[in-house]
Order: sequence, then structure tokens, then C-alpha cells
Amino acid sequence: MSGEATALLEALRDEGARLSRMSLATLPTAVPSCPGWSGADVLVHLGRVHRWTLSALSLPTGAEWPAFPPRPGAETELVGWVTEGVERLAEQFATDDLDRPCWGFAGDATVGWWLRRQTFETLVHRWDLDAAAGSAEPIDGEVAALGLDEWCELEAARWFSARADLAATVHLHATDGPGEWLVAVDADGFRWSHGHHKGDIAVRATRSELYLLAWNRIDAEALEVFGDRRLLAQVLAAAAVG
Repeated sequence: MSGEATALLEALRDEGARLSRMSLATLPTAVPSCPGWSGADVLVHLGRVHRWTLSALSLPTGAEWPAFPPRPGAETELVGWVTEGVERLAEQFATDDLDRPCWGFAGDATVGWWLRRQTFETLVHRWDLDAAAGSAEPIDGEVAALGLDEWCELEAARWFSARADLAATVHLHATDGPGEWLVAVDADGFRWSHGHHKGDIAVRATRSELYLLAWNRIDAEALEVFGDRRLLAQVLAAAAVG
């Protein structure tokens, strides 16, 4: 297993441990970063996505879109149910061939592709729960940098809504370790690269802050921004996950 895969698997297991320590009685009734959802809704979403992923891992490339699992019954203890799903996923990733092709919803998916996707699906929504409860902490810098790569490669590129009147380059510069990204958007779509490049807008922040900014989990008000903040907001809104 590569160093990146090891870091992702450790992060997924850590997210499972964090979720296991949550109390259903103290879950937030509203999660601002997931409009319309309660804390219980976030847990139900995560548990269903984890089990859906286990189904996807068993399907060959080109198979029909797998059915989404049903919601858990009212008697289900949600924290334990979600934790079980994370544990099952982590065990699958630890013992499977990460290079094995399987079904995916974008591009040529492998087991390792799903490891990365589910690590960050779990991390972002666990952060949502902590933020709603007022106890969110920064994300590990190395993990956040891997997450920003995934956001650029998959999520932003997949969801970007091109506009004829929106064209900009945004340089994201990490202040707490290695990491520089250049995002370019225009009527042709979304592109990105690593490296030190001058952009129309530059944002200097920790890797955790840059990742959370990309996911619209924090705003740029408290960050060091050079250039038009309104244009930055438009770029992030156009790349927001639907």
C-alpha cells in the first residue's frame, strides 16, 4: 500500500473513531453547512453512502448504477450503525487490491479511488457535525492537501457550472506546509494544476482552511486574500457540489 493510501486509510479509521464518540442525545438539531439537515440526517446519509460504496466495490466496471440502501429503521442506534459502516469499509480497503477496477460514478474507478472518495465524504460530514456543535478542529494538513487534490480532480471538475461571464484564475497557497494549487475557470470549464503560478486572485491559508474554503465550509473573510473577494466567491459558488 502506498504512503498516500496508508494516510487515507488511517484518516478514514480516525473519522470512524471520532464518529463513534458522538452521542445521539447531543447531536445538533440543525447543521448549517448542510442546509435542511439535522445531525441525525447527516449520520443517516453517511451510513447509507458507506453501504452503497460496499455494493459498488463488488460490481464490475460498466455495471448499472447500484441501488441506494434503504434508510435505517427508527429503532436503529445511529452512531453505532454509522461506525459499523466505516469499520466495514476500512476492512475492505485494507484487504482488497486498491488497483482493482470496479464500478464508479466518474471516470475509471478502482478500489483505491473509492478509498479516497469515502475518506473525504466521511471527513467533511464529520466536520459538519462538529462545526454545528461548536467543536470543529483543523483538519490534518497532509490529509487536507490530499483532499484538495481530490476536490480539484473530481468534485469541482464534476460539478462546475460554466458561465460565459465568469473567467478567473485562483492561486491557493498553503502556509503550514507544502501545497500550491492554481484553479482556472472560464466558459470552457474547470482546470487546475500544482505549482507556484500567479493568479487573478491568491489565497494564503493553512491546508485545512484551503480545503474547507473549497468545500464552502468556511468563507474567506478571515483569510489572507489578494484580489477580488467577490470574484473568488463566484468561482467557489460555480464549483460547489450539488
